[in-house]
Formats: sequence, C-alpha cells, structure tokens
Amino acid sequence: MCVLCVSLSALAALAVVSVTVCRRPEIRPLAHTLAVAMTTSALRRQVKNIVHNYSDAEIKVREATSNDPWGPSSSLMSEIAELTFSVVAFSEVMAMVWKRLNDHGKNWRHVYK
Repeated sequence: MCVLCVSLSALAALAVVSVTVCRRPEIRPLAHTLAVAMTTSALRRQVKNIVHNYSDAEIKVREATSNDPWGPSSSLMSEIAELTFSVVAFSEVMAMVWKRLNDHGKNWRHVYK
C-alpha cells in the first residue's frame, strides 16, 4: 500500500473510533467532525476510482482537480507532469483534464483548479 492509503486508513480508523466514543454532537470536537468529512470524501473518491477502473494517471488528475477546498500538492502536480512523457499516460491525463474542464454547476472547483 502507498503512504497515502495507509494514512487514509489510519485517519478513517481514528474518525470511526472518535465518532463511536463520543455520540453527543455538542461535545464532539470540530477536528473530529472535519476528519470524518475529509475521510468520507476521500473514501468516496477511492471507491469511484475502483468502480470506474481508472488508471493511475486518471486517479492523480481526479485528485488534483477534486472538489476539496484546498489546492493540489506540488508533488502531485509534478507526478502528473512526469506522467505526460508517456504517450499512453498523456492521452489519459488529457482526456481526464478535458472531462474536468467541461464540468459545471456544483463541480466548479474541477474547472477552477
């Protein structure tokens, strides 16, 4: 497993434990609530990647252009840039970028990023 998958798994386990330990929402700290929200979106994205059988290049572009309120990391962007030197990966990256550029409505961050 990659480092990101391991950290997401640990974060998901922590979020589940914090939610089950503290059932009263008025005492639940904001950090736990945010961790659950971030974990939920990350897990949902991972499930969609598996269901749609996206390649590594497509997964990285989807992560870089996600609806998360923060921008993509520079390491992720450099990985995507390195992938474009391969003909096959280049076509996958550009197809996903084109698909993301044509999004509208609630997915405005796909285009903005």
